[in-house]
Amino acid sequence: MEETKEDRGIIEYETEHGKVKLSPAIVRSFLVNGQGNVTDQEIVLFMNLCRYQQLNPFLRDAYLIKYGDNYDATMVVSKDVFNKRAAKAEDYDGMESGIYVTDKDDKLIKRTGALVLPDEKVAGGWAKLFRKNWGVPVEIAVSYTEYVGLKKDGEVNKQWKSKPATMICKVAKKQAWNEAYPDLMQGLTTAEEMQVDESVLSTKPIDSVRVGLLSDIQGVLADECFNDKERANVEKLTEAVKSNVALKTVKKTWERERESRLDTLKSEKEEVVKEEDYTVAGPESDRLFVEGDVETEGNLSE
Repeated sequence: MEETKEDRGIIEYETEHGKVKLSPAIVRSFLVNGQGNVTDQEIVLFMNLCRYQQLNPFLRDAYLIKYGDNYDATMVVSKDVFNKRAAKAEDYDGMESGIYVTDKDDKLIKRTGALVLPDEKVAGGWAKLFRKNWGVPVEIAVSYTEYVGLKKDGEVNKQWKSKPATMICKVAKKQAWNEAYPDLMQGLTTAEEMQVDESVLSTKPIDSVRVGLLSDIQGVLADECFNDKERANVEKLTEAVKSNVALKTVKKTWERERESRLDTLKSEKEEVVKEEDYTVAGPESDRLFVEGDVETEGNLSE
């Protein structure tokens, strides 16, 4: 039975920006943020999330993050994805949002917006989302201490330290959207919700040519007929594609390696054909020619 793309772990799906092809090798090579080693299960979950929600991770719609082997992987979407999904909610009728702060006397104050005075501390965020066909709005309140983003050493990360009011207000608004539109927002978590420092996530699109080249090379590596030397050469190319080696250099080497492989396959095929010809012709020759005699089968039949 012919192996399918699904069997090899490759999935393809359409997005508003065109077709996306993902495989475990591509995810590991280009789409993992952090120093941790992602598991097969985490990769499959990420690939399925992207396919289900029609996200293009090469355009930074979604991120797979793992800071260490002792941590679970985190999957978050970009602000652009969230805003586009929100725009699809036809009965959306506006939102109010703000923060809770405590003053110098520890009095809790609810405020619209994200203004914090010098003698105040951020305590939380709130949001109120209205739907045209709902009689009451969705109201959310979240605690700062529950969502503040921390680094491995327990220190507050850069974004939450520099703008805590803005960050906790974002969390409240996203929670309100989750509550009001669960189908539209299913599986879509933002960096603020997952305590991820958004400033460390690159927004630069990933080179599709480099990804496509890796996909071609990985497809060749699946060929069980490869000998050890050929496989070692191709694996070196795989590492070159994932690094910052100039694409022009890698492509030229890959084309040379592929031509060499095709020549090898052609030679192997010719050898097989020769062996098959010999198998058929050998016994037939014994019947047609008698050793030491010039008579043919036609002569013998007379």
